[in-house]
Amino acid sequence: MVQIFPLPVSQPLVPEDAERQTLSGFVLGAIRQNGLIVESGDVLCLSSKIAGLYEGRTVRLDSVVPSRRARWLARIFEKDPRKMELMIRSGKVAGVMPMRRMATKRGGAQAMDRLATDPRTRSRALALVERFEFFMAMHGALINEAGIDIMNSPPGYVSQLPEAPGRTAADLRRTLKDALGFSVPVIITDTVAPIGRLGTVDVAIGFSGLAPVERKLIAEDLFGDLRPGGANIIVDSIAAIAGAVMGQTTEMTPMALVRGCDYTPEEEDDFSSAERCMERLSYPQGTVVSGTLLTVLCTVWYHLVSFVVSGPRFKR
Repeated sequence: MVQIFPLPVSQPLVPEDAERQTLSGFVLGAIRQNGLIVESGDVLCLSSKIAGLYEGRTVRLDSVVPSRRARWLARIFEKDPRKMELMIRSGKVAGVMPMRRMATKRGGAQAMDRLATDPRTRSRALALVERFEFFMAMHGALINEAGIDIMNSPPGYVSQLPEAPGRTAADLRRTLKDALGFSVPVIITDTVAPIGRLGTVDVAIGFSGLAPVERKLIAEDLFGDLRPGGANIIVDSIAAIAGAVMGQTTEMTPMALVRGCDYTPEEEDDFSSAERCMERLSYPQGTVVSGTLLTVLCTVWYHLVSFVVSGPRFKR
């Protein structure tokens, strides 16, 4: 049976807290304060915001000097040029979505009413929706706005993702192993908005100590037939489980222990490759662009064929 143990904190964390202790000290302290005993087989999930905080990635916006490129892009796409600068430093832009237009259309407005805690606040909420939302290709995922977040950040500050979440996870796992006497896999999580879905879900952007993908590709199904699927992304599944209790607003739960998940441990302390751990989940280089183009061409081909065979010549 899978169990989830949230690890809440008593007050919001600020950059000064990170100056007084290490990330591992904070994690071990939170485990003690919540009266939990870590067991072998547990997985620790840690929010990217807290990981970034302890790496100095929570920065004052006033300290960011936007480049000429950032200023022009910010003017065109109606963004804060300082945030724009941080985004283009962080990763490659994979797509730009007209978020406010989508939110103000009838279907979007109705969806906001359904999901809002109080539908009467929709007009105020719409004012907070930026006109355009950028999706960045980072850490094996499409990350909204490069993970740069003003929510639950001190006034005047923004939170950024850890520079190398895989290295963060590996360093934390190594320190916890020294303190606990056994290895505890670590997953760094971030919240994404899957394209085509209403809502958000937590995914892994870094991990250490477990195989990220279930190795059941091209296995026999219940009827003995070979099937190409079965490579479940274990780190994302565990991240989503933990995200259900960690929350995004006032929960003050930046961590969770997940117990009872079936995974394959990876004990090799190959910290030299930790920074590139998410490459194991990414498409091989060059296949994304070619795959996208081929998908568009095949889709157009399908609609053309469908249109032709629907004509009177093919009707009986």
